[in-house]
Amino acid sequence: MNVHHLELFYYVATHGGVSAAARQMPYGIQQPAISAQILQLEDVLGVTLYQRRPFQLTREGQRVYEAAKEMLHTYEKLLSELQ
Repeated sequence: MNVHHLELFYYVATHGGVSAAARQMPYGIQQPAISAQILQLEDVLGVTLYQRRPFQLTREGQRVYEAAKEMLHTYEKLLSELQ
């Protein structure tokens, strides 16, 4: 599993879709690249993380979202403490 894929999924889940996530990312990445990487994450995990239309997290997607949120929060806290 790629940590970057989890970060992208977190943004997609937080902002309610790939288009909104692409607009909110702190670095430049296009919508097709986000979609492709989310599909790779789903392939690695063997589950569908969200319904595309209308956007809604699956049960597995909600679990991954909570784990990604905790991981990213811990990472940001560590960076803050170290700087």
